Amino acid sequence: MDIDEFPVRVLATVEALAASRASGALLVLELEKRSLERPRRGGALDERVGSLLLQVAQIAESSLPHAEWARTAWSRFECALPGEREELTEQAKQLLSRLLEQPALRPLCWRAVLIRVFPGEALRTLYCDPEHDLAALEGSLVAWVEPYAGEDWQEPQRYPTTTIVWSPQRAS
Repeated sequence: MDIDEFPVRVLATVEALAASRASGALLVLELEKRSLERPRRGGALDERVGSLLLQVAQIAESSLPHAEWARTAWSRFECALPGEREELTEQAKQLLSRLLEQPALRPLCWRAVLIRVFPGEALRTLYCDPEHDLAALEGSLVAWVEPYAGEDWQEPQRYPTTTIVWSPQRAS
């Protein structure tokens, strides 16, 4: 994604958190792609899935009403939040739990990925891509991601540290 295309309010919040060196994270809420295959095989049209995503957006906005949410892809929503890791992971867990309580959303798997705002460097936060660590995982989850801290962070294969904080499959 080109940084110029990133939603302005989310970008402004990440930049402000990074500049102030305040604790915070970029929350990425997205549909796990493999879980979308099940309803499509069952004949669900993209319009039906689109209406489910609208429901997700409404739940996300009501769960975190002070956050500036933006839809950054067809099945991906993002917001930036101030706060400490424990507080933010609890908020993400509550949001994910609310989604999974909805009967229509239960068959789908959701990811709430919190990418720590890197102090003084908004771009390092925005370019942080935990997909390498998350690609093989299935199911709904909350993850905390620490951007790669080295000076050579823009070099290939400089992966962040990703920790799975909660998964309803593991909690059961």
